[in-house]
Amino acid sequence: MTNEWTSECTEAVKKYKKSLIVATHDKDLATLCDKILYLENGKFSNKVSI
Repeated sequence: MTNEWTSECTEAVKKYKKSLIVATHDKDLATLCDKILYLENGKFSNKVSI
C-alpha cells in the first residue's frame, strides 16, 4: 500500500465516522488500525490487539 492511499483512507474514516476493514499481512499497515483481529485456520482467533 502506498502512504498516499493509507492517508486518504484514514482521513475518510475519521471525517465520515465510518469503519474500514483491511485484510493484510503487512504488519506496518496493521499498526495503523484501531483494532486487529487474527484469523487462524479460517476462523477468528481469541487474539485481539487494540
